[in-house]
Amino acid sequence: MVKDGDMYRIIADDLGTVKQVVSTSTGTVVEQIDYDELGNVLADTNPGFVPFGFAGGLFDLHTRLARFGARDYDASSGTWTTKDPIKFGGTTENLYSYAGGDPVNRVDRKGLYVDDEGFDCWPQTSRARTIGGAIVGAALSYLTEEAARNLPRGRMRGALRMLSATLSLYSAYESMVYTALSFGAALSPTAVLTPLGTGVALFAGGVAAGAAAYNFAQALDYMEKAQKDFESGRW
Repeated sequence: MVKDGDMYRIIADDLGTVKQVVSTSTGTVVEQIDYDELGNVLADTNPGFVPFGFAGGLFDLHTRLARFGARDYDASSGTWTTKDPIKFGGTTENLYSYAGGDPVNRVDRKGLYVDDEGFDCWPQTSRARTIGGAIVGAALSYLTEEAARNLPRGRMRGALRMLSATLSLYSAYESMVYTALSFGAALSPTAVLTPLGTGVALFAGGVAAGAAAYNFAQALDYMEKAQKDFESGRW
């Protein structure tokens, strides 16, 4: 950081919380800040020297709030001052919860989403879960259908195909959730993605929508085949 013609190095922890500001020319610590686990400032040797504070947010000396993208964080309560602008499109059901209620290990620099590594972006945790669910559901559905094809026509094969249909519907559901998360991240009025990030989110959402349609069609096909197997009257 350069201030008044002098250069300073900001020392921060893994989440971006400013701990010290050091002059690069003299090695002098010009500011040292101590916080509690929620981000309340316990001690500050030079208040206001740098605008950054807890988790790298923009700290306001007067309101004692830290600005992260779309919202202000209140360390005195450990929550946001307003609801999540994207409602339930984030990764928590509590619309005021900061970093999933874990400010020690996680961060939400845009005021929208959090992920388990502590880095914020469009919903990483939900995205990973839905991708995993869609892939596992589709794979199990395929394997179950392959097993059904090796059985003679009858109720047993019909039961396996109904299981295949159920798994395909699950995969379609997870794909639709992923689509919603992707489009929500890209098209939300409060979206803070880069143009590249927006393009990636829209592309990923489109692919997921196609996968959802395909898996839904597969489920209908498996159910139709299962009905014929059940109608055979044989086991």
